Amino acid sequence: MKLHWAVCVAGIAALFAAGSRADEFKPPADGKFTEKQLETAIATQKDIQAWAMEKMKAMEKDKSTPKAIQEVRNIDEEKAAIIKKHGISEAELKWVWDKAFEAWGYVTVEKMMTGATGQIADVQKKADEELAAAKKELSEHQAALKDGRTVMTKEERDNAVGEAKEAQKSAEEEAKQHAEEAKSAAEDAAKADAEAKAADAAAKSPPADVTGDDRASFIQEKQNAAQSARDHAKEAREKEAEARKAEAESRAKLVAAKLKAERPDVPTTEDEKADAKRQNEEAIQSARERIKAAEEQKKQAAEAAAQFRKEGDVRTKRVPAENVALLKKHQKEFTDVLGIKEEKKD
Repeated sequence: MKLHWAVCVAGIAALFAAGSRADEFKPPADGKFTEKQLETAIATQKDIQAWAMEKMKAMEKDKSTPKAIQEVRNIDEEKAAIIKKHGISEAELKWVWDKAFEAWGYVTVEKMMTGATGQIADVQKKADEELAAAKKELSEHQAALKDGRTVMTKEERDNAVGEAKEAQKSAEEEAKQHAEEAKSAAEDAAKADAEAKAADAAAKSPPADVTGDDRASFIQEKQNAAQSARDHAKEAREKEAEARKAEAESRAKLVAAKLKAERPDVPTTEDEKADAKRQNEEAIQSARERIKAAEEQKKQAAEAAAQFRKEGDVRTKRVPAENVALLKKHQKEFTDVLGIKEEKKD
């Protein structure tokens, strides 16, 4: 049994050997095969493969050692007959097949490199976009820091303008209300002043028919009324002053709200100015770090691309472009013989 399997192994090795007989074939100096040579080599190897499979089945079916030895003895003659049938020598077949394998290796690596090159291009594109965005952000925040304002997105600006307009409307209504309160208080004060003046006049000139104790009582009553009116007038003027002050504050809010609606990016209070300065300085630092990272990424991608180009140039010099083109044209037939299923292109 051990002898039988040794014979089988030897036979299988011989089946796939490209051939070692000397013949008159001399490989071309440029290392290029023709399309006819490639087609012939593929067809020959396909027949050899089919014959080999049948041979192995036969050797496996009849497990007798003598039979196995006989099958192995016939291998060279049978394979030589297949090669001869296709009009090609064993040396030429071996050379063409080796060159086809070399071209196929180039195509396989080229495919991998194309994918890698595409990935590098994506990295470079993203790095360029990030670099442009970071430089834009740096420029915007540097200008904002210099002008003492904040950098706002369209959404932030729209929201700020909306809030400012609401504040403007509210301040306008407050100012109007306080103005009405001041007017009403001023009218009350004026009315009380008139009442005090009339009471003072009556106290100074009581009616002639009021005499004795009644006259003294009349005068006192009018003096009290005058004082009460003057007190009321004073309170009314204090309310008027408060209302005028509140109106002025509301109108100041109104002016600030109008400015905020027109320039929402300009801070008004000291706290807002300090926050704007801090935010700009932090954004500038962040943008500089992003620029540095994007430039480093671009550098690495460029170095990788250069290395791929260098390797591609080396492969191109080693493998004739004509061989690659022919292998690509007959790639399916070639890989079918090898029993390799390649992925379909999208």
